[in-house]
Amino acid sequence: MKHLKYAAITLSIHGSLEIVGGLMALLPVSKTKDYIFAMPFLRDNLIMIGIIGIIFGLLRIAAAIGLWRNLLWSWWLAMIICIITLILMIFMVPSGIGDSILAGLATVWLLIARYGKLKIINR
Repeated sequence: MKHLKYAAITLSIHGSLEIVGGLMALLPVSKTKDYIFAMPFLRDNLIMIGIIGIIFGLLRIAAAIGLWRNLLWSWWLAMIICIITLILMIFMVPSGIGDSILAGLATVWLLIARYGKLKIINR
């Protein structure tokens, strides 16, 4: 049960940071976008990336609330969001490094919470 709480706290922090980052991407600061993303597509579509970040942040917080209440749907939502994040963060260097660390940590906590005591082979 404590691992679910750790995952919920990690997802809450990650979701909050993602919402703040998404709101910052919507600010009219044109020179900082060159330092945030390595790929030109992401730099050119910063408003879209900001909106997606806000949506993902809200989904993370919803999953965290569900995990805190020990609801199964939130475990699946959190796993799906974390796996998508881990796959997509390859393209968002250098800003994706922090996302990958938080998503990876949450994934580990979620897997331990669900399968921690199960053995691979029962003998």
